[in-house]
Amino acid sequence: HTFFSVKTINDPREWQEILTYVQKYGKFDFAICTMVLEDISTPAIVVDLLKQISQAGYIETPSKFWELSKACGTPYRGLIHHRWIFSIVKQRWTAFPKLGFLEYQPTLDSAIYDQFHHPDSCWNHSAAVLSFFWSASTFNLDLANDDFLGPTVDHIPSIYNPLIFDDTTSAIHSCFPSMPPVDNLIQ
Repeated sequence: HTFFSVKTINDPREWQEILTYVQKYGKFDFAICTMVLEDISTPAIVVDLLKQISQAGYIETPSKFWELSKACGTPYRGLIHHRWIFSIVKQRWTAFPKLGFLEYQPTLDSAIYDQFHHPDSCWNHSAAVLSFFWSASTFNLDLANDDFLGPTVDHIPSIYNPLIFDDTTSAIHSCFPSMPPVDNLIQ
């Protein structure tokens, strides 16, 4: 067995030993990345590196339903240390920066389950997690608004409107028809 240690996962220099190994012996068959990408500053770098070292894999992040909720009795949305919100928008895996202004957007409450507001439902895995299998040829991460927070301060809230009306919401609504409809935009 060969083991590798990466101290800072989003620093490409830390991956050099793994990349050298892959260059010599070929890509790994499968890579697993769970509950990491939402924590780091540059998840797109890790996604690109995963494609370089593996033919396929599995990704798991908190869903927008978890990140936009005030679950488990916390006064803030999602987990406070998370930097990104992931969802599927127009059939593309997309990351939205988790900015502080989201805490003050009551319209986001319509984009999540009422059950996440209840302190007793800390982890409903079926809606709280966004997970999928990938292959290197079909695996890409889009950053909302092409990773640009502009062009003006007034424009920034509208970047998040696709997060409310996305493919993830449609899929959840089809599985849970009793979920209230989503009809609000972020102002």
